[in-house]
Amino acid sequence: MDISEDFDDNSKDYMESCLKPVMGVGKDTLKKNAIRKAICNYFPTRECITMIRPVDDEEELVNLENMEYD
Repeated sequence: MDISEDFDDNSKDYMESCLKPVMGVGKDTLKKNAIRKAICNYFPTRECITMIRPVDDEEELVNLENMEYD
């Protein structure tokens, strides 16, 4: 998701929306919600900044440390 699509380039609102619990009772959902809750509990005051993604291709991003700098 591009932050600017729904959040007017407000990265803090985007991050807060990502930390909201999601509906469901599956094992993965419960685990993800527990992580979200822990982040909110351990970091009651949060800031978020956006950074430029160095590459678009997911495979290149995974292997970024092996790519030549140019």
